[in-house]
Amino acid sequence: MDTNNPILPTKLFYQTFIRLLVATCLWLITVNTLQAAIAFRGSSQAFVRSGASISDNGSGQSDTWYNDWVWPQLPSGYSVGDLFICLVESRDNVAINVTSPSGWTKLYSIANGTQSQASLFYKFASSTSESDPFFTHNSGGSIIANCSAFSGVDPANPFDTAYATAASGADKTVETGSLTTVTPGAMLLFAGHMADDHSNLNVTTTGGLSWNNSFFKQSSYGNGQAISLDFAKQTAPGTVGPIVGTVSYSGSSTAAVSNGTLLALRPLSAGLTIKVPAGTVSDDVMIASISVTSGSVTINPPTGWTLVRSIQNTSSTTSRLAVFQRVATASEPASYQWTFGSSHSGVVGGILSFSGVDKTNPIATENGNTTASSTTHTASSITPTSTNMMIVGTFSYASSGTWTPPSGMTEAVDAASRTPNTSSGESMEMVYQLQATATAIGNKSAVVSATADSGIAHLLALNPSGGGVGTLDHIQIEHDGSGVTCSPEVIVIKACADATCSVLYAASTTVTLAPSATSYISWGSNPITFTGSTSVNLAVTNSQTITLGTSAITPASLNASRCYVNATQNCSLPFIASGFIFSSVPSQTAGVSSSAISLQAVAGSSGGTCSGLASGSKNIEMAFQCVDPSTCAGQQVNINGTNIAINPATGVSAYTSVPLTFDSASKASLALIYPDVGKINLVARYALGGGSYMQGNSNVFVVKPWGFGFSNIKRTADNFANPAANTATGTIFIKAGNTFSSTITSINSSGTATPNFGKEATPEGILLSNSLVAPSVSSGGSIGTLGGSLLANGSLFTNGGIQITDLSWDDVGIIALVANIADGNYLGAGNVNAISGNIGRFIPDHFSTTITPACSSATPFTYSGQHADITLSALDASGDMTVNYDYSLGFAKTVTLSNAGDATGFTLNTLYSEFAGGVGTDTDVVYTFPSKSTPPKTLNIRATDSDGVTSNALNEDTDLIYSGRLNLQNALGSELLDLSMSLQAQVWNGSDYIVNNDDSCTGAAIPTSGSGLTFGGNLTSAMTTLSINGITNGTNPLISGLGNMVWSKPGANNTGYVDIVIAAPSWLDFNWKGAGDTDPSARATFGLYKGSDNQIYFREVY
Repeated sequence: MDTNNPILPTKLFYQTFIRLLVATCLWLITVNTLQAAIAFRGSSQAFVRSGASISDNGSGQSDTWYNDWVWPQLPSGYSVGDLFICLVESRDNVAINVTSPSGWTKLYSIANGTQSQASLFYKFASSTSESDPFFTHNSGGSIIANCSAFSGVDPANPFDTAYATAASGADKTVETGSLTTVTPGAMLLFAGHMADDHSNLNVTTTGGLSWNNSFFKQSSYGNGQAISLDFAKQTAPGTVGPIVGTVSYSGSSTAAVSNGTLLALRPLSAGLTIKVPAGTVSDDVMIASISVTSGSVTINPPTGWTLVRSIQNTSSTTSRLAVFQRVATASEPASYQWTFGSSHSGVVGGILSFSGVDKTNPIATENGNTTASSTTHTASSITPTSTNMMIVGTFSYASSGTWTPPSGMTEAVDAASRTPNTSSGESMEMVYQLQATATAIGNKSAVVSATADSGIAHLLALNPSGGGVGTLDHIQIEHDGSGVTCSPEVIVIKACADATCSVLYAASTTVTLAPSATSYISWGSNPITFTGSTSVNLAVTNSQTITLGTSAITPASLNASRCYVNATQNCSLPFIASGFIFSSVPSQTAGVSSSAISLQAVAGSSGGTCSGLASGSKNIEMAFQCVDPSTCAGQQVNINGTNIAINPATGVSAYTSVPLTFDSASKASLALIYPDVGKINLVARYALGGGSYMQGNSNVFVVKPWGFGFSNIKRTADNFANPAANTATGTIFIKAGNTFSSTITSINSSGTATPNFGKEATPEGILLSNSLVAPSVSSGGSIGTLGGSLLANGSLFTNGGIQITDLSWDDVGIIALVANIADGNYLGAGNVNAISGNIGRFIPDHFSTTITPACSSATPFTYSGQHADITLSALDASGDMTVNYDYSLGFAKTVTLSNAGDATGFTLNTLYSEFAGGVGTDTDVVYTFPSKSTPPKTLNIRATDSDGVTSNALNEDTDLIYSGRLNLQNALGSELLDLSMSLQAQVWNGSDYIVNNDDSCTGAAIPTSGSGLTFGGNLTSAMTTLSINGITNGTNPLISGLGNMVWSKPGANNTGYVDIVIAAPSWLDFNWKGAGDTDPSARATFGLYKGSDNQIYFREVY
């Protein structure tokens, strides 16, 4: 090459540039080709009308006898669909049977030697008049039986799993076996059968559950026997048992054999089952949306589904929408089931599946918002982060209707929990649209067909396969602040998508950790590749302080790596030759003693292995550190009976000496009780002399509330205390829709407040809902809607409690409040659920009355003595129907109709059995004036029930009442001409009877010969025909109060008369003859003449 030629370098430059340009274009084409197009694969949808939690509806009267048979009474408060559970215990080993009625099933019959036969029978109530069961055991010994009723149990599968029983010898405890439930919200039953007449049985080993007694019954017949039934609500499925009860002896009882059985009842409508969309294959991405009312209900996804966002609308008709994602595998089930933390009034759901979605990071961006009451619901715009993203939208609201999708979007799911269009239940639409550009998509609005209501809207954008991922903000390294040279330290590594690490980076991350490995330092794995977070072991076998960090991160993070010890930023991790090692401490429950925690005193030896350092009794300095909240409210952790010192998250300076006994393996056993809540960790140290210590820290663990206490439940307006009614005739508490108050307190197992609750870094709160006590959901009752401040942020709590003063319930009956952790997961340790006692009785706020007058003319009216149709609606304070005001449910009352409180003159004016779904119609009510000479009167139709609920001037319809009669006048004329007669509907105007021009409703039946017509003279029925308003037979309505009666001319020489009686309705009869009210009558005469109007006197000359 001629290097002196100035043209060559320039040419070479352009050739190189062109080659690079072509390569770049090819690369871009390749990338674009690798980014697969997202395609809609399929959809499915489902709904459940309502779901309920299980509740105890009381027990009946027990029965006991010396031998042969017993006949216990069923509970009085049961409803159709309730499950009866009857326990029977006899002092023998003779089989027990139920001989009548039919339909009972024996679940078990278990003998304990020759002195105890324990049996359980069950049956679902199919009517409100079930016969009491008759139990026999021929030639047996003394026997006792009692029955309880439970509502909300699944009739198809009443028992969630096999029962677990255990026999006990002659002692003072009753034990059960253990079982594992599979359905959230199961009701656990502890059935105790005892072969002596003990005075009580108290559940002493609770399994972490709150137990309530349904009944305890004992009898001294024969050698004595007793039975007991306790129940407890389980929030999440899991293993329970053994449960242990301790008996209290009566004056004559002694240690006796017993049988204990643990059962689990499955709740009705436990979940929403949605099929996997047809055609879904491995690596497809599925988006599921679940919408439920009320909004306080928690939504529990099936295993393998990840929550995208949960949104609650807390307006007067509350609802919740939760969106989930899942990447399909090669072995997808036919369907998935979502379950719910409490009863609901309707739930709908759908699944959409898509191909061509990035399975590592499916969702590029998403957002959601609540919507105000309307038929148009708008989702706020989102902006896709790259081209060719699939937009998926969900729109829901708290009524049942059908949807019209936003412009340009395709509808894939349109579901309602009740028949459209109704103002109850829940409905939801899911839509999709491919977005070609990475620009804001604009607001999206969907329209629903039913009445206006509040709702929720959500949009998300799916990443195409090969598309971009989010941003890695930094790597976070978490450790406990100390380690020993003989045991690896667990280090937690998180890839954070934001500065606070509240969101984890969703894509794969590779990190090389520092320090590098040496002869004394080794990592379990380094570098590490993970998604979101992981943990890795770090072993350091000589005493030194290392500095944790990272030396390489892929992809690169925006910010430097950070290290934390609890809430304090710290990358220094000292390793010492001797120290304490705590066994892993799991999540705890406030006030409940932990399982045994091991504390081992160790020293390093050659090769980095641990050897015991101490045995026998030692005083160990112990402390606990408040991690979240970073400072505690003052309650102390108790270790083996000693309260230990409190320290903030910033460091440990205070300790308490605790005597511990170490075994030959240098291990001491610790039992921990913490009466408060939050994240804490334990610290132990022992002075070695010279100012040095051996020490160790436990892992950070969560202590969650034992439950929630409900107190000070009262009407907000006047502080009237909740009477806690349990039947439809119980004391009235409040009108539907009116506000009441309740204090809700996070409590430990002793019922004491946990003041740390709500003081967490991100304050935990509670979400309130209601369950229905009576009428039961299984009998058709509606759980209604709980209103008010249902989502209580923890920052509003004081000393672990909060008073909410704006609660309301919109129906009739008895409820219980249900409290859950607001996000369903207290500091990552799971939900806490609690149910209050009975709240009620709730009654309607008022009635509205609507009358259909007997005559709906331009001026509608009803005659005195004539019946009208009156429809009553039982309403809450907002004017919505209280559907539980229903005769069949037992919560309707006798309602009396009046004129603004005055019932004088009314007959057939009460309603009771007519009420269904909050509406009752009286088609027989009659109002009668005391005298026919009563001028028109307007009635204000008022409804008042036996509870004092009434309508008022704003909700009362009116009816104009006339005193009327039907008037018929004589007529005469030539037989050669048609003859007209006067028939009038008349009303008394206060001084005279006048034509009622408003009456075009009264029908006049045309009389016939022998039935209202009597002919005389030469006149017969064949000679003339009567018509009224042109009609010659049947019944014809008057026109403006007039009946145009015309007799056809009979013809020459056909003279005579016809007497006429018109069959008037009873309210238009009149005292025409002074002998009582009769039908109107008159005579039509042919062959007589009226004469000239100008003639003063006329006389024939003979």
